[in-house]
Amino acid sequence: MMFETKVYGMGKNGGLELLKPKEVEIGTVLHWGGNMGFPATDYVVADVIEGHGSKIYRAINLETGEWHHIEAFNIKDPTDEVWHKQWYFTTDKRIDGEELVEMIKRADGINAAKEEEYRRKEEERNRMIEKGRTIVEAQPFEVKAVIMAYYTRDESDAMYDYFGHSDVVGVCLGFSKTTRRNFNEMRKFAAKFGPTKHLAVKNKEYEHRENYTGGYGYYLKDAWIHRTGWRVEKEYLRGDIYYWIGKYGIMGEYGMDEIMRITDGRQ
Repeated sequence: MMFETKVYGMGKNGGLELLKPKEVEIGTVLHWGGNMGFPATDYVVADVIEGHGSKIYRAINLETGEWHHIEAFNIKDPTDEVWHKQWYFTTDKRIDGEELVEMIKRADGINAAKEEEYRRKEEERNRMIEKGRTIVEAQPFEVKAVIMAYYTRDESDAMYDYFGHSDVVGVCLGFSKTTRRNFNEMRKFAAKFGPTKHLAVKNKEYEHRENYTGGYGYYLKDAWIHRTGWRVEKEYLRGDIYYWIGKYGIMGEYGMDEIMRITDGRQ
């Protein structure tokens, strides 16, 4: 028995409406209307593949030259009534012949280079993980947890009501025989590492207990979690912890110059 795929999207009045897949020809230029923080962009349709319920067009970004996938359900005519502009609108522009062939070659080249870069980074990451695992296994006692210092970079954007961060550096400060969270233990290790010495002071405002859904657990920091700066916390052993240990060793012994460059020497 064959089942028909139905896709719904936001209609012109803000309610749900059934979307109908739209077919376009190879060479058609589509205009994406943009979104908050993301500018409008043009794409040229260069290939088509069969998806689940509709066609998927392989298009090339006219600005970056990279491949981009567009579902037929997300294509509109400029005369269609829409509630927002986050659709791919058909245009009367076309790119054909040798120009399109050359664009496809460039897009394939960009894609191949990105895949090679990804493969290289994965190999390096796996090498660091194994190196870190070896360091942990060489300890004179069974390691149950690790005291880590992370340098956080604030990526929040209040204009778009987004709050978030990324950990750009992770440094192993030491190992623990227990998984129990203990701020005194965190402070003891924080005192041994230059960038986190300020967190060794017993200050209740530095002790964060976010043991709830959406929280970030127990950690020491002199600001909220997303603010740029250092924090100290106790972590279970896992892949990314092994990675940081392999990359920077204990107390940053393998790359203190790099750590200070990335963090601008900030505490």
